Amino acid sequence: MKLIIAEKPSVARAIQDCLPATGYAVTNCFGHLLE
Repeated sequence: MKLIIAEKPSVARAIQDCLPATGYAVTNCFGHLLE
């Protein structure tokens, strides 16, 4: 699994939308895993 840290939840969501649904975990600066 690859972990991507985004500065803002909105940024994390945008990154997540551009990535495959599996193999990546996108978190915001508070460390919450976005599902």
